[in-house]
Amino acid sequence: MEDFISKIRWQCPKCGNPLIDPQKNEQCSKCGQSFKVQDNCLDFLSEKSQSFPADKNNRLKDFFKRWPGFYYFMVYVLGPVFIGLSAKSFIKKYSDKEVVLNLGSGPRIISSSAVNLDLCGYSGVKIVADILHLPIADNSIGAIVCDTVVEHIRSPKQMVDEIRRVLISRGTAYFAFPFMYPFHASPDDFYRWTKAGFLELVKDFEVVEFGVRSGIFSSLAINCCYLFSSLFSFGSRSLYWLLVNLFMLLFFPIKLLDFLFFWLPFNSDAAAIMYCVVRKR
Repeated sequence: MEDFISKIRWQCPKCGNPLIDPQKNEQCSKCGQSFKVQDNCLDFLSEKSQSFPADKNNRLKDFFKRWPGFYYFMVYVLGPVFIGLSAKSFIKKYSDKEVVLNLGSGPRIISSSAVNLDLCGYSGVKIVADILHLPIADNSIGAIVCDTVVEHIRSPKQMVDEIRRVLISRGTAYFAFPFMYPFHASPDDFYRWTKAGFLELVKDFEVVEFGVRSGIFSSLAINCCYLFSSLFSFGSRSLYWLLVNLFMLLFFPIKLLDFLFFWLPFNSDAAAIMYCVVRKR
């Protein structure tokens, strides 16, 4: 735990006052904001760091995240085909020797150099904090991963500004975000972006790389699940979410066509998920 603490410059998420040794001093000396150090984790939300709301599909996700290996195996089997640049590949390509902050990580560990930050204190999470108010000082992080998280944030521009604030000069950030992908609360779901729309969101950065993460057939497969669930749920939301998950078993082979047609020239016009790598100017 001391290893990642010593490599990051900390600040109070409430007032911005520097936190010299958060492992020993569990309270901001300026505003009195307190936090907890327990289970190899810095918790800046304490009583606020709870599980997802009472939506049944959220509760189901939260339950299976207790077993990260099984949960992410099912995500890869039943979810979109991930072909474009991944978060792991981003770290190897752009920031292999730097501390990487993985925002909205959940329990997934993508690299030994990645420090997981999430709203919930899952296994593997090292920092429990609000993405919109990071407990990290200006110009102190070399690279940041934000993998299909930005759509779940109520104020994405504020989040992007926070990322820009904590990145060092020439630091890089990886975003993966949905386009033609249906509603998926975690714990909520607010936005979708076209390529032009996302580039507008990150216009204060230098864009290093942009591409499709999951293609047209992944989009078709998941939207078929939602379409037929809507048709056969007869107005029952509980049945609807049950059918969404069951239809994934039926329609997931469609997504495999992405492996054959990922080269299509206008793939980004109807892609399920896209990615963008940016650098702080």
